[in-house]
Amino acid sequence: MSKVKAKAQEAAKSQAAARRTDAEIEKWATEQRSLYAAGKLSKWKIKMLEKIPGWSWSEGAA
Repeated sequence: MSKVKAKAQEAAKSQAAARRTDAEIEKWATEQRSLYAAGKLSKWKIKMLEKIPGWSWSEGAA
């Protein structure tokens, strides 16, 4: 296999992994927002989430 082809395959795998990771993070954030809305998050977790740059309790606002 040529080096160029190998690099292209490696890049494609990396991009697919990043998309999967983004989807997993989005799902997790949605779950946190749901728990917050239901009053099921600890004060500590609320405080930690609010320290994340760009965090918002409204989906799509971040």
